[in-house]
Amino acid sequence: MKSIVLGLAGKIASGKSTLAISFAEVMEWPCVSFGNYVRAVARERGLDDSQREVLQQIGALLIDENYEGFCRAVVAQAEQWRPGKPLVIDGIRHLQVKQALERIVAPSSFVLGYIAVNDQIRRERLLKERPTVKESLEQVELSSTEVQVKSELFNAADFTLDGTKPISMLIEELKTKLFDKLEAV
Repeated sequence: MKSIVLGLAGKIASGKSTLAISFAEVMEWPCVSFGNYVRAVARERGLDDSQREVLQQIGALLIDENYEGFCRAVVAQAEQWRPGKPLVIDGIRHLQVKQALERIVAPSSFVLGYIAVNDQIRRERLLKERPTVKESLEQVELSSTEVQVKSELFNAADFTLDGTKPISMLIEELKTKLFDKLEAV
């Protein structure tokens, strides 16, 4: 039976990371994150890894420089992982990243889930996460790293999840969707 590598995409504050970490814990799968990798690069370069603008700039630079190498470095965060084993990848922001990951994780099947949440809930989550930051969702989403999330990744996803549901429900829904995908392979 083929294994699955689950990628999660969605707009900022949609709950991708929370779901990725929770699902990986329940399934006992390794979990890696584009956001964590970019934050580590920011720290290595002596930059503030808490400023979204800095992280978006570094992410865009890494994509422009060598998106496949960027993807390989993110996957390498799971030190014991190898192709053919399950994995959860959080924070996919670009269509070419999805395509690179499909190649990198083969022979595992790469499945992309998109987490959808309305803008009001995302605003509330952003304020809770960073109450002193007054940036609007609209400002945050003007970044080139966010543009593809709204359209191309939404359309390229294998399925969409309602990010307003409780995590326990989302985990069960993910299990079902992934099981169905495995049976179809």
